[in-house]
Amino acid sequence: MKNNLNPLSLLYTITGPVGKAVMDFISFSGTMAITSFMILKLLFKGKFEIRSTIHQIYIVGLKSLPLATITGLFIGMVITIQFAYGLKNYGALDKVPALVSLAMVRELGPAFIALLVGGKIGSGFAAELGSMKVTEQIDAIRALGGNPIQQLMIPRILAVILILPLLTIWADIVSVLGGSIVSLIEYNIDPATFFKLVRKAVKNREIIHSIIKSIVFAYLIALIGSSKGFNAGYGTKAVGKATTDTVQISFIFILITNFFISKIFMVIKIKWLDILF
Repeated sequence: MKNNLNPLSLLYTITGPVGKAVMDFISFSGTMAITSFMILKLLFKGKFEIRSTIHQIYIVGLKSLPLATITGLFIGMVITIQFAYGLKNYGALDKVPALVSLAMVRELGPAFIALLVGGKIGSGFAAELGSMKVTEQIDAIRALGGNPIQQLMIPRILAVILILPLLTIWADIVSVLGGSIVSLIEYNIDPATFFKLVRKAVKNREIIHSIIKSIVFAYLIALIGSSKGFNAGYGTKAVGKATTDTVQISFIFILITNFFISKIFMVIKIKWLDILF
């Protein structure tokens, strides 16, 4: 009997759901690369919607600020308690401000804000654009001679790239404030001393590190959410799947990218940035 399985279907049959998930991930990564090339091409030509971008900045920033504030505040308070609990036995409470600030600025701030706020933003993009596809609004834009990537995707990507670093910096500041409050109440560390030690520990390269991470995460979040929305199937079930897939894939990309960026910054020293301020 003739075998009708093509090589890809045969691979799925052999490897099962895990193999299918890996192949789908690789395929989507290729789609993202192609979409990124198209976006860069349009941006170099200056083709993007300024008014739509400003509108997205307002929506993304306003709705995400409370979540970023609460996240930064309580993460700062929690890690302060944990560091202080461990260092108190060694008489090293004066190291707590430096550890809290460096942990937040280098890793926890960019990563947590990207995972929580970014997951919210990305899933929102996927649901919104997926619904527009189901109702054939994207097809209508193409029929009228418009470019959906230029009108719908690029404004969202630019908005997130501008907003997420600001939210990360704000969360870092709030986390340090939360750490100082806990240090004052629990361990009687003067806030002025706390902030002085923080400023001494956090160099300009740490801030640049945090901003670069946030920009990369922002691009990935917006691109994944928009791409999933554009490629969603027809029907409410397909839109729901695109939304959940956006969160999962965004988390994977953020965690993997976070590791490589951290490794690069350990190798590449940019000490000259410290003399700017």
